[in-house]
Amino acid sequence: MFRNPGSRMNNRSARACFALLFLVLTACAVRPGISPRMEQDALTPPRPIGGGGPALVGATAQAPVALDILVQVDTLGRADLSTLQISGKGAEANRQVVVDWLQTARFEPARLNGYVVRGWFRVSADANTSRARD
Repeated sequence: MFRNPGSRMNNRSARACFALLFLVLTACAVRPGISPRMEQDALTPPRPIGGGGPALVGATAQAPVALDILVQVDTLGRADLSTLQISGKGAEANRQVVVDWLQTARFEPARLNGYVVRGWFRVSADANTSRARD
C-alpha cells in the first residue's frame, strides 16, 4: 500500500531518459531513402526569363565588342547591380547599356538541391559589324 519514495523518482528519471533518447533519435534522422554520403549538391545557375540581352554599342569591323558580364541574382530573380563586373573590349562604353538591361531583366533564380538561392549569372556578349559589300 505504501510506495517507496525512491521508485517514484526512478520512474521520472526513466521517463526523462526515454524522452531525451527519443528527441535525439528523431533529431538525427535523415530523410528516408537518401544517404547523405551519396547525395550530390546540385546547383543550377540563374537563367534569364525571356529573350534578349544588352544592345551593345560601339562595335566596328576593326574593333568588335566582346564583353564578359558577371552579376549576382537574388532569390526573387533580380540582378544585384552592386555585384556587377564587366570586362572585355568595349566594357566602359557599354557599362550603362548593360546596367539598363539588368535593371529590367528578370531571371529564374539559382537553385541548390531544389531550394532557391542567390547565384552568379555569367554571360559573354559580343557585337561586330561586317563591311558593306560593293
